[in-house]
Amino acid sequence: MARGGTRGRHRNSDSEDQLVELIGAIYDAALAPQQLPQVLERLGRLCGAIWMPMSIVPVGAGNVHSLQNSTGDPGILEFFCQNYNTPEASPSIPHLMVLPSGKAFPRELGYSDAEWERFSLYQEVYRPLEVYASLGAMLLRSEHHFVPLGILRAKSQGPFEARELQLLDRAIPHLQRALQIILRLNALDAKQAAGEQLWDRLPVGVFLLDEGGRILWTNRAGEAIAAGNDGLTTRDGLLQAARADENAKLNRLIRESALTTTARGVAPGGGLALPRPSMRRALAVLVSPFRVDRTQHMLLSRRPAVVVMVSDPEAKPRRAPELLAQLYDLTAREAELVTLLLHGIDLRGAADQLQLSMNTVRTHLRGVFDKTGTRRQAELVALLLRTVATLDRAD
Repeated sequence: MARGGTRGRHRNSDSEDQLVELIGAIYDAALAPQQLPQVLERLGRLCGAIWMPMSIVPVGAGNVHSLQNSTGDPGILEFFCQNYNTPEASPSIPHLMVLPSGKAFPRELGYSDAEWERFSLYQEVYRPLEVYASLGAMLLRSEHHFVPLGILRAKSQGPFEARELQLLDRAIPHLQRALQIILRLNALDAKQAAGEQLWDRLPVGVFLLDEGGRILWTNRAGEAIAAGNDGLTTRDGLLQAARADENAKLNRLIRESALTTTARGVAPGGGLALPRPSMRRALAVLVSPFRVDRTQHMLLSRRPAVVVMVSDPEAKPRRAPELLAQLYDLTAREAELVTLLLHGIDLRGAADQLQLSMNTVRTHLRGVFDKTGTRRQAELVALLLRTVATLDRAD
């Protein structure tokens, strides 16, 4: 009796140690989702399961992301995903959808053995794997995703024991939290990537600075302007104008804007023209406070506090004739002509580049006026500069 009690205490102690290690691995995987198969493997060992399929299913349209414990058969998972990974195809998922989330329920709660053995899921997946006893858990169920988890063990092992169910009840809430973190970070990453792509399409340079004026992020146009080292550049993580007096003005505007963002000032920022050593037309610079929601960024040590926008009057962003044609129903020649006019080329220069006579070019221009509702070339250019035609094409 005493020896049996000792074995039981040792087994419980081992399980506790495994649970603690598992929970640590779960939260490591929250920041490194590629470790989730190893987490599922640990969870399977803890409760005596040999297969742990899990799917992150978007509500509505979207790709289902499925994974399993690290020792699972990739071929089985692929077959399962192709045939039984949706509520319409799987008898398990609809059952889990109506049960409380975050708890593992035995298959018998929904289907008797006889009913279960008639399902093609059992015949084509579970039976070849020689698994029988199974648990299902709906880890997450939200307006955007639901995440079912299967916990299956070999038929020879028999049903799950109460001790194993208790360990699962303690581990699953941590797995839920980790998944919430993963999905939240993925959403933020997607939003940030989309925002950066939009900023990169702007024909003006954008620099986001922290409270100390150090650069946090720059769009492509800003990188090109700084790399040109002609009127404005970056040095030691700071923006720097070519001339000392203009650099002092730029730094003052940045400092004042940062004070406004942090509620220690009221200056609205301002603009200035930065002369260029190349003698090209000056860069136009706008400096402004840039406030973010502190409740959402309270853990960040460096938050955007200032935005600096820089336009290069000499730059000629690519404007696709195809886009102009779509926007205004222009012919190919009309769109090519308008593109040249947007680049500052006069009618004579456009005629030369297009290898057309002046009369033909004027005929095309009249067609453009009719389609855009303009009467003069200056009015046409002003109209187009206010539309999406000013955006660069994506690479």
